[in-house]
Amino acid sequence: YLDRETGLHYNLYRFYDPDIGKFISGDPISLKGGINLYAYAPNPLSWIDPLGLKCSHSAKNPKEFHSAIIDKWGHKMSPAEMREVQKTIDNIKLNRPAYPRDGIPFENNFKISPDSQRLNTGSGPYREWTVKTPGVGNRGARRIVVDTKTGQAYYSHDHYDSFIEIDLGGWK
Repeated sequence: YLDRETGLHYNLYRFYDPDIGKFISGDPISLKGGINLYAYAPNPLSWIDPLGLKCSHSAKNPKEFHSAIIDKWGHKMSPAEMREVQKTIDNIKLNRPAYPRDGIPFENNFKISPDSQRLNTGSGPYREWTVKTPGVGNRGARRIVVDTKTGQAYYSHDHYDSFIEIDLGGWK
């Protein structure tokens, strides 16, 4: 609502100043809402935040995927890291496991941490695929999981604490 005395808009947890186009206090969920703590919500077509507590990104192709990585986690992926994501997607499409546990179904019936974004699509089980982390000797924490009922895929760089939805059809 508009507070006529201050000229600010109150949006549940903080005040928004329309003259400067920013909130006057930081986001109460800190960096989980994006890297700019004072900005208004990012692009509503690529962010889904029904409760205003978490953000989920979606990527239809490698370019959108890289942008989503920057927006959501605040870092760029190296060309080597992007190649590993592409290799994993190729393996998924060909049903060609690169690691012994790749392609094995698992249920998503637990949370990794209190802040994790549990995959809750009402579907599942999922098939897990490893995205090799350059410079790491073991499987690392990066995964792509694919819903076996819907075919929807999700990338996690932190072993299931957060996700970016990816459309496998947009990747060549």
